[in-house]
Parts: sequence; structure tokens; C-alpha cells
Amino acid sequence: MPDGQELRLAYAMSETALPDARPRSRWQEITPFSAADEVMAEPGLKDVFKAAIEGGFAIVPDSGLKAKGK
Repeated sequence: MPDGQELRLAYAMSETALPDARPRSRWQEITPFSAADEVMAEPGLKDVFKAAIEGGFAIVPDSGLKAKGK
């Protein structure tokens, strides 16, 4: 964490579904966000979104997956 920011992305069905952020961290909403547009741009997100739908949220390392606003 060279700049103090977590290098993770969370995809959630609602903000209340997110777990607590790690100490000295916070979740930041990216808006506007279109899941359909993101899956078209990054097909690997399909499995992440499926996990988020099934469990309410999914957290993945920010290892190349792109999100709008990043």
C-alpha cells in the first residue's frame, strides 16, 4: 500500500452488503457504473458479478481488472 489505499475492488448488490473496510481504509463508490458495460469490456468480471449476486458482494484484488473512474 504505497499510498495508503487498499488495492482491492468490491462489487456489491448494495452498499449495506459490503463488509467493513480494513483499518485506515474505506470503500469508495464508482459512479456511474454499468455492470453490463464492464462485463463487455472485461469478460472475466462475469464470475465476479455472479459471486456478488450469490453472496451479496465479491472482493477481488485490483490486479488489472478495470473499473470506471479508476
